[in-house]
Amino acid sequence: MPFGNFLEIEGQKEDIRELARQLHMPWRRRILGNYRSMFTTLKQRLGLGFSDITFDNFRDVDVGIETFLPLFEVG
Repeated sequence: MPFGNFLEIEGQKEDIRELARQLHMPWRRRILGNYRSMFTTLKQRLGLGFSDITFDNFRDVDVGIETFLPLFEVG
């Protein structure tokens, strides 16, 4: 995504959980929301004046996604 790098894993819950474990990805840090809801939060927090999730729109925007990840993670 233009506001960060993400890995999407699809499948049965137990299979997803096992793959996340194999990839050393903490289960508590998973994100269940979709990209549009993440963008809506970022748009509000950063005062972004555009509505399209394009790389061109984010060209001059330093999101610093690591700052916002706790807002999206399941916990």
